[in-house]
Amino acid sequence: MRVFITGATGLIGSHLVDALVERGDRPVALTRDASRIPSHWHGKVDVVTGDPQTEGKWMESLCLCDAVVNLAGEPVAGRRWNARVKAEIEGSRVESTALIALAIRGSDPHPQIFISASASGYYGNQPWEKELTEAHPPGEDYLAVVCRRWESASSLGTLDGLVRKVNVRISIVLDAERGALARMLTPFKLGLGGPIGNGSQPFPWIHIDDMAGIILWALDNPQVRGPLNACAPQAVTSRTFATTLGKVLNRPAFFPIPGFVLKLRFGEGAAVLLSGQRMVPAQAQALGYSFRYPELGPALQNLLDRKKIPEADLNRLNREPSKKGQPG
Repeated sequence: MRVFITGATGLIGSHLVDALVERGDRPVALTRDASRIPSHWHGKVDVVTGDPQTEGKWMESLCLCDAVVNLAGEPVAGRRWNARVKAEIEGSRVESTALIALAIRGSDPHPQIFISASASGYYGNQPWEKELTEAHPPGEDYLAVVCRRWESASSLGTLDGLVRKVNVRISIVLDAERGALARMLTPFKLGLGGPIGNGSQPFPWIHIDDMAGIILWALDNPQVRGPLNACAPQAVTSRTFATTLGKVLNRPAFFPIPGFVLKLRFGEGAAVLLSGQRMVPAQAQALGYSFRYPELGPALQNLLDRKKIPEADLNRLNREPSKKGQPG
């Protein structure tokens, strides 16, 4: 399968590309900066340079693929939301998704599968007591409105029903090298970690292996359609997450980050840190996706136990031919 991927060098995209290569598919990675392509992708991944917010030759490459996975989007958390940042957040999601949908509609033949990212923010800020399946209506705050427009932009018009489309509502993706968990590790290791705000808000999460796994599963499973919650089955609050991470690291987790501090630092952008959604992966569970890491403790332990191979060593291993009599 040839799979066209936007956001290919991001946290999710890079893991997805590696997983596709490992199983024998041919990823086609769209990037605005070819220098960000890992050296171990050479010869295994087709690289296309371009910006998904601007029409270009990348659209021709997309049309030659069997499936499209759209993961493009500027970071939301850890930023003060001014007019410029909001324009980046919206443009990198809504405008790029609309242009990708346009490319799919205009191609003949066209890709048969379109998986487009969305986010847990679709549901807005919700209390712990409310469980959110894919059938729950959208929220009304800023991120919910962005997510609603993001998903609407993926509409394929006359191709709806002919192209299988999935909107993956992504929760907080856990990885020890990049993303939210990686940023938390230093203060927690120093014994300065704790819950965000009052700690009672839901903290939807998913292990990076399951995040890539659920996209692969959606590519392969013709029954998967429409909104798809990408989150672990075990729901936790921010306080439970902090306590569990502290236990795994054998460090205290008694130092909360007060909400007013985050509001002073990030303004309106603090909302993404102080709100949450108790998502339920209803479609994934109903159609039989098997989570590798359904519980938080083992998921964190796995991520922290991993040893990352230095890229120089990885490059050497990729260059070395297999020894005779040994598997390559």
